[in-house]
Amino acid sequence: MNKDNKLNIACACDDNYSQHTGVMLCSLFENCSLPENINVYVIDGGISEENKENLKKTVNRFKGNIFFKNPSFEKIKNMNLKRHGKMTYTKIFLPEILKNINKVVWIDSDIIVQGDI
Repeated sequence: MNKDNKLNIACACDDNYSQHTGVMLCSLFENCSLPENINVYVIDGGISEENKENLKKTVNRFKGNIFFKNPSFEKIKNMNLKRHGKMTYTKIFLPEILKNINKVVWIDSDIIVQGDI
């Protein structure tokens, strides 16, 4: 990774997966050679303020950046979501949610990063 570039990481979670997201972020940053060059975009499906603060603390500890994005679920409101919850569809709408971001790496919240991304 070039020092002048930022690596944009995206993930999605709600309160149920915020702890998993924290573990994923910790593994990401612990294995990264330039953690200060990482921007994390968390697609917020209903994260409490307390859990947002915990995620911020994790990222700030490594001097990274974290941003929370609140998507509109208007397009999927009439879909049958019995099998998959609304958070499953955030990947489809990522270009809309992160309009000004040209490149982004998606990492699911239940992933453990084992090497330098």
